Amino acid sequence: ASTTGLEKKEARQAIDQLNAPGVNEMIVNSMPRIDDSLKIELIRSCAERYIQTASPALINEIKGTNQDIRISAIKALRIVATPDQLDRLIDLHLKSNNEQEKKELEKTIIAVCLRVPEHESRAARLIMRYDSLQKYEIQASYIEMFGKIGDRDALPLIQSALRSDSDPLKTSAIRALSDWPDATPIMDLLSIAESADDKKQRTLALHGFTRLVACDTISSAIEKAAMYKKSLSLAESINDKQMVISELSNLKTIEAARIVEEFLNDINLHREAEISFLQIASQLNQQYADEILPLLKSTALRIEDEDLKDEYDDLIHDLEKAQE
Repeated sequence: ASTTGLEKKEARQAIDQLNAPGVNEMIVNSMPRIDDSLKIELIRSCAERYIQTASPALINEIKGTNQDIRISAIKALRIVATPDQLDRLIDLHLKSNNEQEKKELEKTIIAVCLRVPEHESRAARLIMRYDSLQKYEIQASYIEMFGKIGDRDALPLIQSALRSDSDPLKTSAIRALSDWPDATPIMDLLSIAESADDKKQRTLALHGFTRLVACDTISSAIEKAAMYKKSLSLAESINDKQMVISELSNLKTIEAARIVEEFLNDINLHREAEISFLQIASQLNQQYADEILPLLKSTALRIEDEDLKDEYDDLIHDLEKAQE
């Protein structure tokens, strides 16, 4: 079979347009017999057509000798696999010696775990395996998967990893907390950002803490502004401060505007501050126009980027018109 790009595209289009009864079954049954040059197209079609019954066949392809086919099968399973295939996917991850495939399997395992109903423990199959893991690097991969899954049942394992003698495992635990889908571990991250001996770990925790402020649905706007100020006080580099100033644009309150205002004249931070200040100011209530307008005008005079300056001028015009 030809493997030219044009013929592959034509084969792909032909497969996708087949809608007759039994086509999905034919695709799955053909997979073990078809030439490798077109097998990838069938695998891709399993995902495109959302053929969940293809999962066992796709798992079998991961055991084959062709790496391109193995990777394609792993990616397709990310779309079609169901939670009852988790144990087989986890087994494949543990047995794999190929780093690229392990990373792809981790993405697939996370995606399938997230299909477990919310009222169940989404990371349960991984949690059951964790205590039997012998190598720190495998433990670290599980810890990072826990963070992306966001299952509270895994938090004790992550917090235990923070106390590990292994620095890489500790770092993975910080990444896991930083990836958490809500603000549950925000104070753990603040503690690490304040007191960790390792600078890399402090920085990771600071980024995670700052990101989770936006996920906090309980704290008031004033409390969130105080958290961002705390982040700025802990930032050890210009890049870290730029990150916090950029994140402040998520708050869109007068408190956030007042924090960003302090950096509008900073030689290293004015660019991020100008962008963030504009985004915040554009969302503020008209009642703050008297405070915000002079700052917008003075900042607009210094801006070198013409597109950004035009956005400032437009906002100034809108605010002045509203005051008439």
